[in-house]
Amino acid sequence: MLSHIELTNPFDAAVWVCLLCAFWSAAWVGEVTVKTLMSFNTAMHAKCSDMHQVYYGRTRLIQTACFIPKKKSATSHR
Repeated sequence: MLSHIELTNPFDAAVWVCLLCAFWSAAWVGEVTVKTLMSFNTAMHAKCSDMHQVYYGRTRLIQTACFIPKKKSATSHR
């Protein structure tokens, strides 16, 4: 897929980040994307402030973590 994406294009770069986050976190693509800009809900969707760098292990390697506020597999509260 990366061979069809131009990472210097902001839209393509955003698509690539969403795909990577979904793949490595075993998330559904719908958990890291929204259908329309108007359907964005800060309580349900990941946003820039939900991403942060964390240090792991003895080598203190830097990893980027993305918090997903609401997962589709979560049970709904009635």
